Amino acid sequence: MIMVKNSSYLKMYLREMGGKTREMLGADSAAFTLVLSDSANLVAGSGAGNRFFGEYRCDLNMLSIRVQGRTQMFCPRLDSEDRYLRMLDSVKSYCIHADTLRLYDCHDREFAVFIGR
Repeated sequence: MIMVKNSSYLKMYLREMGGKTREMLGADSAAFTLVLSDSANLVAGSGAGNRFFGEYRCDLNMLSIRVQGRTQMFCPRLDSEDRYLRMLDSVKSYCIHADTLRLYDCHDREFAVFIGR
């Protein structure tokens, strides 16, 4: 199970996606977050301007995320937000070390790196 010590959830901030840093995606410090709840296998977070929610399954180093819904506000960088949500839906595995979470596709290619704060 993915979990932070003494916490019922893990909140991470996107550092890199598809080889592009958060700044290259035009993101501010509040954009592109990922929150995984330990108690109910729920996922939530934010994209470029919208919030999303869904569920995840985790078994050893395998991880799948299913985004089930999101707000529909118009905001800049919606193309980056769409890529971000598609990437989350395509996750197959992960590696977590210290405050860094790495997400991988079905070919074990790294898609994204998240950091805690």
